[in-house]
Amino acid sequence: MRLKGDTMSWNRNHGRLLTGGIVLAAALAGCAATPTVGAEPAPTVGAEPASVGPCAEFPPGVAAEGRDYEGWWSSSPADESSAILQDPEDWPQQMRDHLRTALVDVQTAEVLSTYDRVSCSRIEDFSPARASDWPETGVVVLDADTGELLAHLEG
Repeated sequence: MRLKGDTMSWNRNHGRLLTGGIVLAAALAGCAATPTVGAEPAPTVGAEPASVGPCAEFPPGVAAEGRDYEGWWSSSPADESSAILQDPEDWPQQMRDHLRTALVDVQTAEVLSTYDRVSCSRIEDFSPARASDWPETGVVVLDADTGELLAHLEG
């Protein structure tokens, strides 16, 4: 059995909780809308990946799982002692000029692999446009941004 005083006490406490919750929600909303000095804006959905590179080494899992070819586009730049060159200024010019590359089967236009030294990952949803300078057979290495033919690999 509830007494009238208990109901009043519960209503008063519930009202305080509700008011406190509204004030807290408003305060948090204000914090979210207030930019922090020096803070980077959050990336938008569908935006280009954030730049973390250029990277000399790709993390595990970037290489294609199927048919792929090794070359300057997928390897780590190194000096004569096999030490990785982390500074892009020390990389071969071709690697610096073409940070995003794709390997494409000429006959099927299947993308075999992509390498993005800017985001240190694969290039998602790369779709090549066949060009007149492509050979009849084999695999082409393309600059993923310009479509420039960089190399032709047999078979």
